[in-house]
Amino acid sequence: MESLVALSDVRADVLHDVFDCRPETLLALADRVDQSVEDIQLVYREAEMDELWRAVSINVMELQHTRAAPEKLAFWLEIKDEVMRIHDIVGIDLDNTLAALALRQLASRVSAT
Repeated sequence: MESLVALSDVRADVLHDVFDCRPETLLALADRVDQSVEDIQLVYREAEMDELWRAVSINVMELQHTRAAPEKLAFWLEIKDEVMRIHDIVGIDLDNTLAALALRQLASRVSAT
């Protein structure tokens, strides 16, 4: 396991750190999900989705703490729910194609804000 891997690194055979929920992070994760076919690779992607969920959760907590606009908070709560849904597509449904598509759509939503 490597501790730091470039965002653009799409190697599916290693566990990557996920520190944020920027569109670039989501797209890199989508590329890795696309390439993940072995069980261990899917376990890595599921763990990365856990890290992504935590990053979004921290963002939500910061918005709550600073009393951000309700619509901004609502947006990020929706993103948090979507990340969990995609997590389940990877971890339960084992549908990496659908999960990668959903991550790319999520990246598009996040970049539009």
